[in-house]
Formats: sequence, structure tokens, C-alpha cells
Amino acid sequence: MTLAELAEKPDDDPMDPRIPYQFDSAHPAVGGRLLDEACTGAQNYTDVALALAQAEIPDGVPAGEALRRELLLAFTYQLRLDLDGRDGCQLVALGGWLPPVREVTDQVVRLWRGTATAVAAPAAVARLEDLLFCRRDGNGRARVSRSAGAYLSLAQGGVISMDVIDAVVRAWTLARSVGNHDLEAQARAQMAAILEEVMDRRPGESPGVVVPLLGALAAGPKTAARDNAADPHDVDELLVRAAAVFVGNHATAIAGFRRRRTADTATLELIARDEVTGHQRHAEQATQPAVRMIRLREAAQVARARSLPDLQRDIVSAMQRIAPSELGLKTFEASSPLPPHVIEGFLCEYTRSADWRDALDEFLADDPPTGPIGQLRQLGRQTHQGLSRILPPMIFANGLPRATAGDPEAQDRFGMSLFAQVRAENIGRLMAEGLRRIADRYGTPGQDDLVDYFLSRGGRDVNLLRSLAKGFRHYWRGDTESCIYLVTPRLETAARNLLLELDEGIYRVEAAKDPGGYPGLYVLLDKLEQIALDESWAYFLRWLLLGPFGANLRNNMAHGLPLKTTPEYAALTLRAVAVLALVSSPVGPDGVGIGDRERSDLVKILATPPPVSGPIDGLLAAGGRILERAWWRVRTARARLARERDGRRERCGEPPAPR
Repeated sequence: MTLAELAEKPDDDPMDPRIPYQFDSAHPAVGGRLLDEACTGAQNYTDVALALAQAEIPDGVPAGEALRRELLLAFTYQLRLDLDGRDGCQLVALGGWLPPVREVTDQVVRLWRGTATAVAAPAAVARLEDLLFCRRDGNGRARVSRSAGAYLSLAQGGVISMDVIDAVVRAWTLARSVGNHDLEAQARAQMAAILEEVMDRRPGESPGVVVPLLGALAAGPKTAARDNAADPHDVDELLVRAAAVFVGNHATAIAGFRRRRTADTATLELIARDEVTGHQRHAEQATQPAVRMIRLREAAQVARARSLPDLQRDIVSAMQRIAPSELGLKTFEASSPLPPHVIEGFLCEYTRSADWRDALDEFLADDPPTGPIGQLRQLGRQTHQGLSRILPPMIFANGLPRATAGDPEAQDRFGMSLFAQVRAENIGRLMAEGLRRIADRYGTPGQDDLVDYFLSRGGRDVNLLRSLAKGFRHYWRGDTESCIYLVTPRLETAARNLLLELDEGIYRVEAAKDPGGYPGLYVLLDKLEQIALDESWAYFLRWLLLGPFGANLRNNMAHGLPLKTTPEYAALTLRAVAVLALVSSPVGPDGVGIGDRERSDLVKILATPPPVSGPIDGLLAAGGRILERAWWRVRTARARLARERDGRRERCGEPPAPR
């Protein structure tokens, strides 16, 4: 009988763990014999469980399958090693279907207790006595003495494997838990012997063996701490040897063991340098430039955390020497054509009216180009599949790592930014085409006309609106770079002025060597969103202008980094700045906001940022559209009459009438 067959048993089968076990006096003796046979030749507890599943239950044993089930469950608990060395090795119930040891029924505990005295195999004694100790059954010191002694006997001789390491560290953990110093000393001696053998024969290899044993040894014997006695093992020498050969995260773990054993400043700096050097060696071992880049980034992060600027500079220089072309990055593209009627359905409103002002109303009345925030969150969560669960996404800028989505929250934001980028860039292309059609249809509006238009749509700060008007004119002249560079800083101006009008305390008072001043755009947007700014608009502004997950236009521009200056990004920037510029009031020469609106009115405006035409503008626009339709009807009728007249003249052999 296999474990898979056991899993497919019907619900009324005695092997079903949901059926309560009832102890029988015959079970301990039978269980002891079954376990002794199962442990013969077994290399680990999985082998023991498989042997139990296939064992023959003697005839006449009451509830024999229920006995098999409970013995199988007892050997399904697992030893979990703490790689940091602090917690040693714990016996745990994994998988969610196995009951915690302390919740096992008294009937099962009676079986463990009886079988532990009937069995002889060290593997079975170690496990059953360990379970009884964790269940707090009987004398704890006696349970540990039998269990730890059996674990140590299992680890003696033979091939060094992770099962051996689990057994030794579990014996050490149990001995320390009850203060059994003799067993603790035996376990530490066995650990030291294993370390010497592995580190002499294979230096720098088998970190799964070396690191947890070093962590346990580095904790020191409890007797030494109590009696001020010297450690019989030269643990510091072992740690130094390990620090010289292990790399990456293992170097960090070993450095942590060493730091816990000293308070000397010079020694601590030496330990930190050894740790960073271990990460550098890890990077040097990489054969692929991309892997080397990632490992160098980790080394630089450790050097920064350990306050070692000289090593950090060396590492960053090595990162900069890796050319972007060496990284082997691949671009994956996918496209899906939109039917023309969909595109024209979006763009037709830009040129339907007789007045360019109505066309700009269409440009300024659209929803956030990145879409509703709730939809983005839902789509972002869908990206937590496949490799993204194992390999966190990383963003590169100019061939250097910029940001890593290492935790679930960051992965959500990264996934949202992917969908936001696709949507915003496509909407931006449509908006850019709409602006082009406005210029073709109506000509380029003058700067003063644009300022007057913005004032009629709710704008109040003439200087701010003049910059926005210049940005539009730069765009229409084809100078999208000047457009972006001119208007982007004005968004921060508008955000700051709005908060001043709202009477929010945002100025940062000087502190020590830090001068006073207003906070940056990220803080300003965050404050506006807390007050009232629509969450979807706030996300669009952050995605477009700030990093790390987004276009990052504002930061790239401020630091002279490569910038996306395509027409779609220029159109998106104009739309973003208009969101706040058309509701912001000016600030007086003394730096105090001079807006005269009630706070409640301003809060309502922020909650629905797109500007709305006034009643007179709406009537004029409606009248213009009526006149335009009438003009097109007249023109169509004249063309039809001209065609009919030419047809009659042609039938009569006369030349067409002059036009």
C-alpha cells in the first residue's frame, strides 16, 4: 500500500485521520515491532513512513489500520532547521492537515507512550520521545535524555547528510531546553567534528551543513556562560575560516554569528569587511554579466548598510563598467490592432465643433489616462503568478538596477505600473493625435487666447497658466522636449499653491544642518490625496512623474537622465499639469496663498479635477455646433445641386458650368 493509495481511501476508511483513534492495549507491542522493521535499512524518516505504509498488520490486531495511521502520522512531523542558528531545530507539523503536537488526543499520546518503551530502533525512540516531550508528557528531562541520545546515535558514522545535521542540531536544541549540559557537550563535540571534516575536505562547499552548525556552535555552551569557563572548541577560528570561503547570503549569516560574539569596534569593522568581500567574491564567480550585476548590487547594499563607503564605491564602479549591451536583456513585444471606428470614435469629438475651445474641452475632460485605480489594483494582483513569485521583478535604468519589487506590496505596485503604462501610452497616442488634429482644423491658438481659455475654465494663476499655454504651443510646433521641460515643474508649483490655499502646514523648518524648505512633489501629492484629490488622478500623476514604478519623468528631468519626450508623453504631461493648474490659485509676493475660496469648495473641486465649461461657454459652443451643422447642410445641398446641373448640361452636349 502506497501513500498515494492511502490518500485516496474513502471517508469511512479507518486510515482517514478524521476518524478519532481509540487506544488498544495490544497496539504498543505491535507498533514497536512494526517500527523496528520499518527502521531497518531506512535512510530517513520518509523511508520509515513508506515502510510503515507497506507493512503487513498481523491478523487479529484490533483496529490495525487505525494503528498504522497513527504511526504514519507520528513519522510525518518534520524537523525544521533554523539556518540562523538561534532556534536550533524544531519538530513541527507542516502542511496544515497534521495536528500540532500539543493538540493530539490523549488516546494517541497513550499509543506514543507505550510504543516508545516497546521499540528499540534509535530512529523510532528519538521520534516518539521527542513527540512526548513536545506534548509535555511525563518527565521532560527523561524524555530529552532518551530522545537526544537516540538522535546523536543516529548521527554517528555514515555519510554526512542533512538528515544527520537535523538529528545533531535537534539533540543540541533538546539538551539546551532542559539544561542537560552533558548531552549539549556531546552534541557540540559532534558538530565540531563534522565541521572540521567538511571544511577540511570541501572548503566553501556544503553551506547547508556548515552554516547551521556554525550558528549552533556560535551560541556557545550554556555551562561556559554560567561558570565563565572557556569554550572547548575554537569556534572563532572556525568562523574566520568559513568567512574566508563562503559567499553571498551565507557570508552574511556567518558575519551575523561573529557579530554576536564580540563588542570590539575594530573586530566588528573587520567582520563587516569580510561580509562585503564575501558578496564581492560571489559576484566575481558569476559567468553571466546580468548575474554579476545583481550580485554586485547586493554587495553594494550590504556595504552601505555596514557604513563602508570605500567598498561601496568600488562595487558601484564595477557595476558601471558592465555595459548595458552585455546584460543580454530581451524585449518582448505584443500588439493588437484597434478597429478604425474605435479610434475615430475617440478622436471625432476633437474636430466636431466650430471652435477650438470645444476641442480643448475634449482634451481636458478625459478620465485619468492610467484608468480607474480599482481596476489597476485588480490587474496588478493578477501578475503574482509563475516566476514572479520566485524571481521578484527588477527595473533597470541605463543598464543599472533601479528598483526591485521584493515584497507583495511592491509587486502589486509593479504589476499596476505595467498595466498603467500600456493604457497611458495608448491613450497618450490618441491624445497626441487629437492635439495634431486641433492644429490642423483650427490653426494654432495664440498664447493669450490660450490663457484666456484656461481662465474661462477655472484657472486663477495667470503666470502658471501662461507657462501651460507656452507648453501647448511648444507641442504644436513639434518641440515636445521643450514642452515637457517647461510644464513639468509647474505641476509642483500648482500642488504647493493648492496646499497653501488650503492652509496646510507643509513647510519644513530647518533642523541641524538641513535647511528649511517645502517638501518635494511626492509629499505634496500624498497630502493632496489625503485631503480630497481623486485617487485615480493621484495615481496617474505619480506614475507619470515619480518613481520607481512609473515613467519617472520629473526625476529623470531633474537629474539629467534620459527622458521620454515622444508626442504621447508630451500630451500626457500637458494633461497632468492641467489637472492641478486649472484649479490652483496664485501665491502672493510674500509666499502666502491669496485664494478666496472656501475650503469645502476647493475640496469638492479636487475630488473632480476635470474642468467644466461655464454656462455661457456651453451656450456659445452649442450655438457654434448648430451653425456648423447648418453650414455643412448648406454646402452638401449646393454640391448636390451642382452635380445635377452638370449632369443635365452633359446630356445636352453643353460644357460644365464654371465653378
